[in-house]
Amino acid sequence: MWRLTVSCLSLLGYSVCSIIPRHETQGTSVLLACSIASIEGKSVEWRGPYQENTLYAESNYSNTNLPDDLHDRIFVTGDHGNGHYNLRIVNAQISDEGLYRCSVQNGDIIRIFNLTFPALLTSTDASYNRYILIDSEMQKLFVGQMNRLNIIELSDVVYPVNPRIIDFQPEQDKLDYCVLSNSRTPYCQNHIRFITKKSTDKLILCGTNANSAKGYELNVTDMTYSSSVVPCSNDPFDNFTALYAKSPNGGEIMYYASTSHTESTIQRPIPGTTDYMKGVISEKWMKDPQFVGSFDVDDRVFIFFRETAVETDPDEKKIYSRVAKVCKHDIGGNSLLRNKWTSYQKARLDCVIPGHIAKDIPVRFDSIRKY
Repeated sequence: MWRLTVSCLSLLGYSVCSIIPRHETQGTSVLLACSIASIEGKSVEWRGPYQENTLYAESNYSNTNLPDDLHDRIFVTGDHGNGHYNLRIVNAQISDEGLYRCSVQNGDIIRIFNLTFPALLTSTDASYNRYILIDSEMQKLFVGQMNRLNIIELSDVVYPVNPRIIDFQPEQDKLDYCVLSNSRTPYCQNHIRFITKKSTDKLILCGTNANSAKGYELNVTDMTYSSSVVPCSNDPFDNFTALYAKSPNGGEIMYYASTSHTESTIQRPIPGTTDYMKGVISEKWMKDPQFVGSFDVDDRVFIFFRETAVETDPDEKKIYSRVAKVCKHDIGGNSLLRNKWTSYQKARLDCVIPGHIAKDIPVRFDSIRKY
């Protein structure tokens, strides 16, 4: 939370202040403090922006005529005996923006707050926010956009935010070729679709690079980057997931799930070679998948995605949510299965509501998504 110091004047025994800006984050709990030396039997009122200067609370009671969604989030806290009548707004929403006035019953205003929820990043042009990574160790927020990466220091955020920007323009030859069959924007740009942490000071990024996907390894210390072999998605609207998982041979190794030029699969580098473990390119393995997330669990890696179901009537074109699994020890088979997953399995993602009298009730969320 961020506050600005303001000057106050003593007027008729009350502390009368100018408007106090308050920049907060949506979804947090906001406390607006108001202290009165003596109210001499008069009640304290809080008025807010709903329908312009509506009564929110009087003394320690909130206005029951407010909409339930607002009334249930407003509380008057503090030591009332000593004149502390603080307004707390829980789960603050964009609709809560505006002026809040603390006053005594006769109308003398004690404090006025201007509550806002400013954006960390703003742009007059289409920026296509693609991926967000928050790193608590580095105290940084990384935002992947079209043709650039924004880095915001979280240890001391001051508005307006001035992020550090690293440009990732598409390679010119790839751009020239891409525009022959696609629109320049957004398809023939370099959308940073994925960011993950490789080590304490290194990130792996994936960019679409004008329909010729490319990976990058970024040194966060000096902000330099080099090419990295990452089989990313080439389409700016295809989802991609990857993670570093513990390797049975020690260290960590990266697993990818992506779609590149209509071929969708899960991949993992084969140590000591330039080859990858891959899945069989077949609609039975996955059809038009949109990958959501990946997780390292013991000796397996799980990939969550949604896809077009092939076990239903093709005319219906139903979307199912899936979870797929590959084993870390999988080295493939012989002949046609060389460097192909032999441990690959997938299942429809089902949830249940526990039943008390009847059986458990199945619940299916068939459009699993990121965030």
